[in-house]
Amino acid sequence: MNHKITADHLARRACVYIRQSTPEQVKCNLESKRRQYSLADRARALGWQDVEVIDDDLGRSGEGDSSFLTGSSEEDTFENVIYANLTAAFFT
Repeated sequence: MNHKITADHLARRACVYIRQSTPEQVKCNLESKRRQYSLADRARALGWQDVEVIDDDLGRSGEGDSSFLTGSSEEDTFENVIYANLTAAFFT
């Protein structure tokens, strides 16, 4: 374990936000996307058990499509996922 990572850190959820703004970036920037997804593996290798990958807006945010913010249900919205994780980080 890395000496800077404590048991308190590992008790929290690790969130990896995958960012490719446009469909063109998703299609063309394969190495970037692969490396971003590999951050979840890196978090697990460092000791995190609870790793969440957030990629709901992959290829949409740069196109002016804000529908990813509303999600398919109240629990799935990007804002709610971030809020839930921030709340868990501060209050657990």
